[in-house]
Amino acid sequence: MHVTHPPAIPNYSIVHTRRLRFLCLTVFNGEISFQNLLDTMLVAATAIQGNNLFTGVKIRFVEVWGNPSPVSVVPNTVSLSFNGAGTGYTGDNRLHEDISMGNQPSHIFCKPDRKSLAANFQVSSANGAFLLTCPVGSVIDVGLTLTQNLQGLAVAEQNALVGATVGAVYCRGLDGVAVGATKLIAAVPNSI
Repeated sequence: MHVTHPPAIPNYSIVHTRRLRFLCLTVFNGEISFQNLLDTMLVAATAIQGNNLFTGVKIRFVEVWGNPSPVSVVPNTVSLSFNGAGTGYTGDNRLHEDISMGNQPSHIFCKPDRKSLAANFQVSSANGAFLLTCPVGSVIDVGLTLTQNLQGLAVAEQNALVGATVGAVYCRGLDGVAVGATKLIAAVPNSI
């Protein structure tokens, strides 16, 4: 077969699949939004304003290890629910939960339902991706597939940066808050 022109390139978009790790600095019980997930990786536009490195995100899995209580008679619980809702999609609302006993950490590994909101690409929004409860000292791994649409769109971080170097890439806590106030700090040296 004779081709009269160069073949089409199917996708120029940057797609990044990564396991991100966060450490729980204090007891956490709250919702993580898609905006929070996209705010975890950013590039500094100015010393105080950052833009998301990616414009779309979908969740592959969430894995949590809950630190056992120093007082062995007090159990610690980790739980997660993909409870988010948006137009045409919703979470599966199943509760994934485990309780530590003695010196054994609690542990959950969960994936969103294949056709749920969290399992499909989402843009930055306040829609809830999942509801997380974990004790201080927990380790949270989030498996994400991130994409950049290459249309020249810049999505600003929801919270200001402090003393960032223009053009540098930084990581932010899972709750979208700056390093000085986050409850779920990124386990990397360049947190901001």
